[in-house]
Amino acid sequence: MTLIIRGGKVKFVKNVVRYCTARLRRLYKSLKFTHGRGKYSKRAITASMVTEVRYLHVVLYTAERAWSHAMEKKTLPDGPNARQRGYLIGRLRKAVKWATLFQDLCSIKGDSRTSLEAENSESVDQINSPRFSINVLQLLKSAQMQHGLRFGDYARYRRYCTARLRRLYKSLKFTHGRGKYSKRAITASMVTEVRYLHVVLYTAERAWSHAMEKKTLPDGPNARQRGYLIGRLRKAVKWATLFQDLCSIKGDSRTSLEAEVC
Repeated sequence: MTLIIRGGKVKFVKNVVRYCTARLRRLYKSLKFTHGRGKYSKRAITASMVTEVRYLHVVLYTAERAWSHAMEKKTLPDGPNARQRGYLIGRLRKAVKWATLFQDLCSIKGDSRTSLEAENSESVDQINSPRFSINVLQLLKSAQMQHGLRFGDYARYRRYCTARLRRLYKSLKFTHGRGKYSKRAITASMVTEVRYLHVVLYTAERAWSHAMEKKTLPDGPNARQRGYLIGRLRKAVKWATLFQDLCSIKGDSRTSLEAEVC
């Protein structure tokens, strides 16, 4: 695809944005589909409008531009800040919208090969199922060493995981509110950014550190504490298994492998 030719790899993602913008400008001009200099009014592309192939190109390159713009923010040297993450998510949503429209139009106006390729194109797969990257082993080792486990202080590490989860829930607007508690499961369809994977990871770590805190009591755990310890370990296993499953679906190959090893 053009994405590969014009530098679709992460290193040259800015080139893709510029290329798609220039390509769209030429397409709009050749189709006399410009918006003019007056007040902007949205002009949707419908199946009845597609009288030639260039209309399909407009939809395709709009999806590609939105996706590459999101990847440009995602691959910043220091990573996107809170504001840039919001912009990134908006661009991905726009990319999904235009990619879906492209598939729909190709199924109506394209031949069988075009329709099939639109459904299975690499760019559309990347838009609909973005792959996230977490250096799991390094992240856990750094957090554990800096927050108590260097000295075997599991209580301190548990408090760190609790504080980290509170910040993650708040930033994701995933809080449960002040009303009656209702369980909110994290599924693969919900994982639209990497912080959802962090929530699952730190929940598993908190449960594990809580169990180890009870296990390392000076006099050892009593019968009641042993029952609580086993419950925390079961919870840790449950969340660790969920983390592995989500990473296998939403993570890149390295993240998926490290999630299985850790």
